Amino acid sequence: MEAELASILEASDLHHHELDYLVVQLEGDQVVGIPPPGSGLSPISVGVRIGRTRYVERGGKEWALNIGRERYREILIELKEPDKGPKGQASTQSRP
Repeated sequence: MEAELASILEASDLHHHELDYLVVQLEGDQVVGIPPPGSGLSPISVGVRIGRTRYVERGGKEWALNIGRERYREILIELKEPDKGPKGQASTQSRP
């Protein structure tokens, strides 16, 4: 049983999201985001719904942990900010 649990355990390193992003859930059943000690935030548990896309604002700092019984997979899409031209306007210059 212990070896079986070890093969399922999936966790990320502590990480910080510097950009807004989208998460597309592909596989799994239950995940939790665990904020660092002293942050004043509580862990947040999320039920997985295959195909669900969530928008998440930048600034989060947490460990992500699969607490379900299934493997968890997602696609994370960071939303890059456009290059800023003069006076803060988005640049129309194209890049190769």
